[in-house]
Parts: sequence; C-alpha cells; structure tokens
Amino acid sequence: MKLFRKLSDSTWDDAIDLIKYTTKRGGSVDLSKTTYSVVAPPPLREFRIGTVELLGLSRALDMHKHLANQAHDIHKDVSAHSQKVHDAEVMSYLEKEFVHKHADTIRNLAGYLRDVVSLSELENPNLAVFMFDEYLQKVV
Repeated sequence: MKLFRKLSDSTWDDAIDLIKYTTKRGGSVDLSKTTYSVVAPPPLREFRIGTVELLGLSRALDMHKHLANQAHDIHKDVSAHSQKVHDAEVMSYLEKEFVHKHADTIRNLAGYLRDVVSLSELENPNLAVFMFDEYLQKVV
C-alpha cells in the first residue's frame, strides 16, 4: 500500500535526521540497544473482509503513537521543569521535526482507521475497501 511506504520512508528519514542532529551536537547513537518487537499476523485464512486493512492501520497508528510518546518523554527530560537539564534547542528541534508531524500522522491514521471500520460494516465490504484503497491512492 502506498500509504505504508510513505509512512515508512518518512520514519526512516526522521531517524536519519535525528542521528545527524545527535552527532552534530556531540552525542552518539548505539543502535545495538534499540529494541522493537514484531508481532506476526494471524494466517491469512482467518481474516474477514477488511480485517487486513484494519490490522495494518491499527499497527501503524500504534507505532506512531509510541514514537510520539518517546518524543514527548525526551522533550520532558530537556524542558525547564526538569531537574536534569534544560536545552531549548533540543526542545525546539523535537517540536518542529517530530511532535507536530506525528500529531498530524496520528490524526490521519485514526481517521483512516475509523473510515475502514465504518466501510467494513457496509453491505458490500469488498467494494467499500476497494473504493477506500482507490481514495488513498489519490490522497497519499
């Protein structure tokens, strides 16, 4: 799906930008400590109409919510209210490059998910999901 490729490319670019920003400021990035989990989807035969789309959109939404929460945690650590450190430049960078962008992405994904749920309840969900996919092709 074109939407997932766009989200993946955007997240990849964000990661590269964050690594560049971190190293520019004298930090380092240890990718060996990066953890993530991959949940295997159930076999395809167990899906009903529209379930693949629901699963994909809900996973993408969860991932972006998780990334947004991590950005908020970092922002909180460098804010003036924290006892650890105050770094206005990092706060500005996070807000500009991540917080606003992820808020828009989360809002869009939640809307798409809501649309797929309502479409899957129609009399002809196959046609509805096809039409939704056509809509995404034009919007994304």
